[in-house]
Amino acid sequence: MKSKTTNTILLCLLCIELIGIFFTPRHCYAQYFNTGFWIRRPMITKVQTSSIGSLGSISVGTTVTLSFTTPPKVGNHIIVAFWTWGNNVSSWNPNAVSDSYLNSYSLVNQKPIIGTDSYNTAIYYGRVSNTGSPFNVTINHSATPSVIEAVAIEYSGLAAINPISSLSALGTNPSANCGPITTTKKIGLLVSVINSTTGANPATVTPPSEFSSIHSQLNGQTYEAGGLSEKIVTTTGTYNATWTITSGQWYCVFAAFKAQE
Repeated sequence: MKSKTTNTILLCLLCIELIGIFFTPRHCYAQYFNTGFWIRRPMITKVQTSSIGSLGSISVGTTVTLSFTTPPKVGNHIIVAFWTWGNNVSSWNPNAVSDSYLNSYSLVNQKPIIGTDSYNTAIYYGRVSNTGSPFNVTINHSATPSVIEAVAIEYSGLAAINPISSLSALGTNPSANCGPITTTKKIGLLVSVINSTTGANPATVTPPSEFSSIHSQLNGQTYEAGGLSEKIVTTTGTYNATWTITSGQWYCVFAAFKAQE
């Protein structure tokens, strides 16, 4: 009798697991050793996005504000990316990102080019410890860019401590390939941002294969062309992010984030 009851319980547990697997994306699971059972893993999910600059050239002074429609959830992360152009910019502030609830943001990497024509491409991230409404993310520059494209994205499922597993920043070469970058965890988030530096900005900026475009500026000479894309990966390995840009030099930052264990 005891054996029959035990078998019934095990069968019920197996049914629950199978239902979960059926209704949950595959990359949320990992096989537990060689037992044949599956255990639920946190899924990295894009919750909401705020962007500015998609309509073209913006004179922003030293501050740009991105507003979220809904207050971000405590424990989630906000990734901020931007690319800029300005005349005679002497430096860029590496502590450029803050928000209205005093959460802390860290620079992942940036590619500043200083000169008569100055450019910057950067990614920041921060964990939401405090939240409320309105929730605004602010980019503060040590200089005044003439044009900026900026995006703030809320993600759930990223690791609470040291979420960055690896990162890379590239300069110019004939192929717009950001990478390689190597992940150390099976489930992770790849983020790539690219900036075109030519005065005759390309008519098209196509994201890398198997990446999802989050934000892009595709216009011609008036605006600063570039883009931001993402990819959720489910295996460890070495990855590239190869953009298609029809003309001009480019600068790219490429980062990998670990999923919550």
